[in-house]
Amino acid sequence: MDKNRLRYIIEESLTQTDENQIGVLIRKEIKKAFGDDLEKKVIQIIKKELKGKDLRKDITDINKDVLVQLYKELWTKRQFWISSIK
Repeated sequence: MDKNRLRYIIEESLTQTDENQIGVLIRKEIKKAFGDDLEKKVIQIIKKELKGKDLRKDITDINKDVLVQLYKELWTKRQFWISSIK
């Protein structure tokens, strides 16, 4: 295959139909890999990775840290986003 042809194929943009087909394929593969009870399996994997810790406490701590960091970032950059709102 010609190098230019290969570059054209790689750089070619996806149409909406292509994106929808990719989404359908991904959903099928996820369903095939995990079955119908994907949510239960994800929770089991998370619990296994956290090694029996209290899941709710860990999630709360992570969310609290994220919100604190977001607030600090917004505060330090307030002149930038306040001027863009006005």
